[in-house]
Amino acid sequence: VRPAVLGGRQASAVAGEEALYDSFVKKLRQDLPLPSTRYTFQHATQKKASVGEVVVEIETPQEDFKKTIVSGPNGFDFPLHEVPEGRLRLTLISEGFDEVQFDVFHILKDVRPHVGRIVLSPEMPRDSMRVVLVWGKTPRDLDLHCIDSKDQHVFYEKAGQTTGNIQLDCDDTDGEGPETITTKAVEGQAYTFYVHNYSGDGDFAS
Repeated sequence: VRPAVLGGRQASAVAGEEALYDSFVKKLRQDLPLPSTRYTFQHATQKKASVGEVVVEIETPQEDFKKTIVSGPNGFDFPLHEVPEGRLRLTLISEGFDEVQFDVFHILKDVRPHVGRIVLSPEMPRDSMRVVLVWGKTPRDLDLHCIDSKDQHVFYEKAGQTTGNIQLDCDDTDGEGPETITTKAVEGQAYTFYVHNYSGDGDFAS
């Protein structure tokens, strides 16, 4: 009986250490996402188009570690075993596109999403703004709308057209997006953006 009791105590101790470790890691993560095993890059204003060469810089907040990867049109595999665990900052640089920067928390023992899809937005004039909508497989069809203070309304019926200063660059009907609207911001004019669940499926209010 005694060995079984000792075994139980040892198992409890191990479980307690794991729980403490998980609690410590959760506190460190501060709700940061885990890195995906693979990242792909999508064009924000061209439907289903990928972005060619993307320079990916991975570094620690203290800047005592930095790794640079050059990604092609098929994306890149995150170097799980070549970067330190903990908080990492990813900077994505591609000619003609806005720079993207985000943080992840890397820890080998945790399960992570398989593919991370990142939408890159082409550079714009300083007096323009852009809204990019991305989502998952469901709902199948979300529609991005924009109404300005002159009641000009841009949505899927006007894909590829320019109404006033507003253009719907991309209309996506089979999930994931992006749906993108670009507009020249006119002084004194207000813009309202909203999303409608056109397909009516998934857990998303219209």
